[in-house]
Amino acid sequence: MTNLLDEVIDAHGGLHLWKAVGALRATVSLGGPFWDVRAVPADMRTNVTVDVQMQEQLVSLNQWTDAEHRFVLRTDPEIATMTAGDFVEPEVRREPRASFPAESDARWDRMQANYFVGYALWNYLTTPYLLTYPGVQTIEMEPWREGEALWRRLLVHFPPGIATHGPRQVFYFDSTGLLRRLDYDVEVSASGPAAHYVDDYVDVDGLKFPTRRLVYPRRPDHTPDRHTFAGPDGTVIDLAIGNITLK
Repeated sequence: MTNLLDEVIDAHGGLHLWKAVGALRATVSLGGPFWDVRAVPADMRTNVTVDVQMQEQLVSLNQWTDAEHRFVLRTDPEIATMTAGDFVEPEVRREPRASFPAESDARWDRMQANYFVGYALWNYLTTPYLLTYPGVQTIEMEPWREGEALWRRLLVHFPPGIATHGPRQVFYFDSTGLLRRLDYDVEVSASGPAAHYVDDYVDVDGLKFPTRRLVYPRRPDHTPDRHTFAGPDGTVIDLAIGNITLK
């Protein structure tokens, strides 16, 4: 690991605590105009229960996109499954990423919406521990001036076996080592560039998690576009996380 990554892991609770966690559960609510474009009903975006395995990429969602289905994503290889009770044949989609439309404003089916939210939440809830996974490479970049703050940055390359927004991402950390922002291009959404801010940290059994996430389009100069979309302050996605418990 880089020296910066060592500091970041320590700031979020320490590697020994992250390695000791087997699983995590949280409730999630999602807002922003992104979901209207993707045809996800507004009444299905709140109090979604997410279960995350910490030591492998396995995640499940309950009551996301509709009240009946449970979604499970297992990666390497990628297999997405939706179930609707013991007596209903589960829907299985292998290599779900290949099913996404090329257009940035296309509607998604339920499996695609589940896949996107499932892998994204797994990434978010396992960060920064995720950056220590085998095959993940990190390189410290030049610092970034964000208003009056100077944030250190890690350029991160993810291996093909991890489902994520894109193989190349940039993570920004404040002077205490806490994550404040990440940048990526969303491959399943026409590689749209995003600037993703995090805030409102909570301490859960010694580990620190941000509970508010705001996503904006990212301009070519790497600044957030706060004017194009109709969400609060121009957000595309507004994500709130609560009730985090570790197992």
